Amino acid sequence: MSKKPTYEEIEQRIVELETEIAELRIRDDSIIKELSTRYSSLFQSVPASIVLLDKNGKIKDINPYHVSHIGKGKTARKDYLNYNILEFPSVVAAGLQDEHKRVLNGESINLKSVHYPLTTGGLSRFFNIRGVPLFKDNKVIGAIIIHEDITKHKLAEEKLIELNNTLNKKVKERTNDLMRLNEHLVYSEEMERSNLASDLHDGIAQILAISVSRLKDIKDHDSVYDLGGLSEIQAHIEHAIREIRMMIFQLCPPILKDFDIDISLGFLIEEMNEKYHADCDQGFTFAPKSGFCNAPRLSPGAPIHI
Repeated sequence: MSKKPTYEEIEQRIVELETEIAELRIRDDSIIKELSTRYSSLFQSVPASIVLLDKNGKIKDINPYHVSHIGKGKTARKDYLNYNILEFPSVVAAGLQDEHKRVLNGESINLKSVHYPLTTGGLSRFFNIRGVPLFKDNKVIGAIIIHEDITKHKLAEEKLIELNNTLNKKVKERTNDLMRLNEHLVYSEEMERSNLASDLHDGIAQILAISVSRLKDIKDHDSVYDLGGLSEIQAHIEHAIREIRMMIFQLCPPILKDFDIDISLGFLIEEMNEKYHADCDQGFTFAPKSGFCNAPRLSPGAPIHI
């Protein structure tokens, strides 16, 4: 059977407990003070808007960053205190009353790229918004609303999208131009083939057909000594050879391999003048070029007059 403590022992134990409680209170006060200091430092210096609300949504405190950056110096801390955030003009304009009610009812929110048409500083801004309810004894006693200004990032993103759309538009236009150019090249190639076939049929083929016909006449009449007829046939064949050479020259002028484009154009114009009895003004300034004395050279930007 245990011995009952004496009155003195009980009194001594009470003194010891009171001492322990006092020490715990001092330690708790120190912890609370340290936490309060840390909170105050964070609240004062964090580069984001922090708004403290009571359980009814009234603004109990707001940090300096909000006043200086979102208020743009047009407001002071007193202009926010005790105003209900659900009725605050910028919150109403952004349509966020229901979201803030959710926080005051115990839910957390995490909203991205929210547009505020008009902040207290009179600006249109974009924010990421975090809302966290505060509890005590499982009851909501308030909330913390944090606004991160992402306007610069948002505008840069929109500018990037705009530039990308512009680039895509230019690429599409360039692609369409290349497609039209390709169609034109195909059409030009087909036309060139058609013209070449027509020239062969109407020119060289006719000349050769006439020559063959004359040879048949000489053979049928046994006119071996018809020198006039043979001379005529020779002239036709020589003419056909010249036509073939002209076509080869037109298809791939050798002068392009040896001379600049201005000299080549000059020779081409002279060739056209001679062939078609035309009188095209070359519009050239003639100047000697190293290695090609007295060769015609086209002045930059000089027109060709017909």
